[in-house]
Amino acid sequence: MLKNTAFHDNLYQLAKIISITTEGLSLELSENMFLDKMVGDISFISDTLQSLFAEVQNLSHLPEYLPIMQSLYSCETDYLLLLKAFAAKTIEKEITLPVQGSDLSAYYKTHSDTKDRIEKRIQESDKNLDAYQIVSQNELSQLLCI
Repeated sequence: MLKNTAFHDNLYQLAKIISITTEGLSLELSENMFLDKMVGDISFISDTLQSLFAEVQNLSHLPEYLPIMQSLYSCETDYLLLLKAFAAKTIEKEITLPVQGSDLSAYYKTHSDTKDRIEKRIQESDKNLDAYQIVSQNELSQLLCI
């Protein structure tokens, strides 16, 4: 079944979730109230980024492919910064996490790899776009009516 995914809307919402979660790290929030939520958000963001990349990676024929991949790249970058900030905060405050530190390391490794793959696809797409936009000598002659 063909599904119509609004990639830009999904990425916009995900970027907002990443931003709000990152901002929350700069506040002195109650661990009892917010730690599980923050860990849940980190897991949700990871799953959603992976799902979006899996869905979009082979759709290079879409006219909006490049902007979508650039937005996804931006979300991946911000997510990696969120993971670093979260790890630093838990170490600084000596917070006992409801997940293993290895889970956070796995998220970081997975998304570093995904970010690299997205960057590679963006570069390939840029090259293909440049090649597509090159005008041949015959086309140029016709355009100039020579």
